[in-house]
Amino acid sequence: MLLKPHIKTVLLSIAMALSAWILSPNVVAEASGPDFFKAVDSRADGLLRLRAGPEEDAEVTGAIRSGDTVRNLGCEGEGDARWCRVGSLADESADGWVQSRYLTEAQPPAAPGVGKSLADGDDSGNPSVYQRGTGEFEVNFKGGCGALFDPKGHRITAGSSCSEAQLKMAEQAVAAFQD
Repeated sequence: MLLKPHIKTVLLSIAMALSAWILSPNVVAEASGPDFFKAVDSRADGLLRLRAGPEEDAEVTGAIRSGDTVRNLGCEGEGDARWCRVGSLADESADGWVQSRYLTEAQPPAAPGVGKSLADGDDSGNPSVYQRGTGEFEVNFKGGCGALFDPKGHRITAGSSCSEAQLKMAEQAVAAFQD
């Protein structure tokens, strides 16, 4: 079957765009699994290295201690190749990728305070914003979609039913209320 030159160009453009999106390091990892993990021993010194990306040879960006509870920022891969991006609750500047075999499901830490409503949603499309006692931000729109952000403003849930425009509005709403 022969395709006309303009159809070939369109199909090639679509294929290139999809490839760039799939291979992009900025693609949000799926936030599957528990909200919190506990780091388990991996080395004699009790430290678990955080990496810049989901691979063994990625740059080490920090470390967490065995027994630390960390926030799940999203996982990708399966089995022995499964990696999770985690954020330290003790040091908000420490986040990175860890092989999932060094993590176990954990209960959320006790909330340091009571959550508070920061903004009420309205019929013109503005979302409601609620900050949990643990610092996370819940952003909900009247139409039913919602997104969850960590205290640093990183989106935790990637499987949201929100449109890209709503997710952008949610990010802006969280940024407006961050300390």
